[in-house]
Amino acid sequence: NLAGKPLQHTITPVEGSPISVDWQGFELDMAFPDNSLLSYSLDLQASGLQVAVVNTGDQFSLRGLGATGTMTEGEHALSLGSISCSLEEMEARLVGQDDHVLLQGMSAKLSSSEEAGMIHVVEEMALAGLTFDNKKYENFILRVAMRNLVAQTVVDVTQALQEMEADPAVQNDPQLAQQHLMAIVTTHGPALLAGSPELAIEEFSASTPQGKVEMTGSIRFNGEGEVLLNPIFLVGRLGVEGSFKAESEALEQLMKENVKMVSCADPNDMSCDQQALDMARAQLGELVAGDVLVRTNSGYSYTMSFKDGQILVNGKPQPFPLPGFGS
Repeated sequence: NLAGKPLQHTITPVEGSPISVDWQGFELDMAFPDNSLLSYSLDLQASGLQVAVVNTGDQFSLRGLGATGTMTEGEHALSLGSISCSLEEMEARLVGQDDHVLLQGMSAKLSSSEEAGMIHVVEEMALAGLTFDNKKYENFILRVAMRNLVAQTVVDVTQALQEMEADPAVQNDPQLAQQHLMAIVTTHGPALLAGSPELAIEEFSASTPQGKVEMTGSIRFNGEGEVLLNPIFLVGRLGVEGSFKAESEALEQLMKENVKMVSCADPNDMSCDQQALDMARAQLGELVAGDVLVRTNSGYSYTMSFKDGQILVNGKPQPFPLPGFGS
């Protein structure tokens, strides 16, 4: 058990305004029940921190920071379990520049497990609200997963990378380091791919002032049978899926901001707004006409999949750029 006492202090630099610090303390409980650094429980709670520049009013604050977790040593000597953290509020304000950032209700969780010699990892993040540039974004949700990682191969690759990093000759020779990395890929790549690994954005959504944006996607490798480190072979074993949908004003706003960055001499010049919006709408019209985007009742959508050498975009077959596919 470890505790940090509250602290109030003013720092007076040689030049510049005094800075006041208000630290409300923390409590940390951490236990290692198996006398192993790979198995532990964690509970951290910190009430808050506020830092302010006395003469200007600029300030930064944190409130309600917490972290909890339980990890155990798995069958292959990997630390597995879950760690969660949360933050009630974070705020930064620069009075002179009229800049204000406010983050509210953030939570994140990292979970890992081992089943039948396979490692599965899931990362989740949620954010109730984010305000900056006088715009508020709400209900941000992200869930990313890595599945079917061969546990023994993960251990072998980790050990190989650690040995490479500990070798001074490798660290001082970029060409030798690249050769070592290629050797690791050649040695362990087939075993890792044999587990049919998958990387997936299982959920992404956010509400902007103009509307909601949602996206999912995944990439999988079919590791059945012999695995060859040949580009054509590897592409043929891939399975890819993706989807995107957004309400009209939300996508128009995203496209407009991109146009302003590229086409406007000063992206912050409001007189360029209407021109950029007209160009964004024209670009969206071209994407719809080209069947890249589909117009829906509330906005736009896009779907894509690749399997067995066949690409489908919005349900329609598309040519594949490599010979021998999609025929």
